[in-house]
Amino acid sequence: MIFIIGLMLIFSAPSLGENARKDYVGFGNSYEPYILEIIVKETIRSYQLGGLIVSLISGFGILLSEHTLYK
Repeated sequence: MIFIIGLMLIFSAPSLGENARKDYVGFGNSYEPYILEIIVKETIRSYQLGGLIVSLISGFGILLSEHTLYK
């Protein structure tokens, strides 16, 4: 289950990055286009990295538990 959540984080990262951009602009902040690009890219990278870590840890746990179960 946690593995699937990690995959969902990885694949939904672009839309989460766009939401971060909309939130930043929505607060009435003055912005430059390059700042918005940095916000979107870093938000996407953060969510992808988080999803990767969650997926790897849970995937390794699944493999380890099945290895001990069917040993």
